[in-house]
Amino acid sequence: MLAAVRRLNRAELVGETLRAALEELAVADDEWLAAATTPDWGNRYGRPVRYERLPRTKEALSAYVVQVGEDGMHLMRELFRDGAPRRLWLLPQVQVLRQVWVQQYWYDEDDELQWRGPKDTGDRQSRRATERRNTGTAAAAGRPDPATARVPWSGMEIVTPHDPEARFCRKAGKEDWIGYRDHQTETCGDSGANIIVHVATRPAPEQDIDALDQIHEGIVGQGFHPSERLVDSGYVSPDVIHYAQQRW
Repeated sequence: MLAAVRRLNRAELVGETLRAALEELAVADDEWLAAATTPDWGNRYGRPVRYERLPRTKEALSAYVVQVGEDGMHLMRELFRDGAPRRLWLLPQVQVLRQVWVQQYWYDEDDELQWRGPKDTGDRQSRRATERRNTGTAAAAGRPDPATARVPWSGMEIVTPHDPEARFCRKAGKEDWIGYRDHQTETCGDSGANIIVHVATRPAPEQDIDALDQIHEGIVGQGFHPSERLVDSGYVSPDVIHYAQQRW
């Protein structure tokens, strides 16, 4: 299920997240915002952040994302200062800003703001407890390793401020997308039309097998007690089949 958002790279993400927070603050209390910012912010965040408007060189882009990070930190310090209206800190886009900054920035040992490194493409949250072939020991419980200062797994990472619950997902051998994963249950009989009786919407990176309990609960909660349920192989394992027989 696709989210109705534009795909952003990481530089666009931080710029657009700060811009969205500023727009929300301007509506809520424009006088407070004017006192907390400087006129040059209008040049940086006065219109949507798009790839074609970003700096072209690697050095200039790095300077831009650090500048955005510093501006975001300044704004949050002002919001958290004694005397600042509490209602502004609780605005939805301000909370998205806080979460995105935790995920995209960090302070190094010299207390300098840094942009986090990209994810390791071989790292998966689902492999967290998987034993390593060469040692037979489980992978580190903290993967991605906090010491690497990389962005979090796709299941956690906010990829757009305009739908902060949408997630990036890629299925092996298939297209990737930003959005959700929906699971539809329909009747299946020898006669009559098949009717969809339940839809479960879950985060895009969540595996099908992890949604099965919610699907069962939803079906039973609607008063359906089918004698047989047909699912594809992505939803089942021997343990799941045994558990379903015992509970459902």
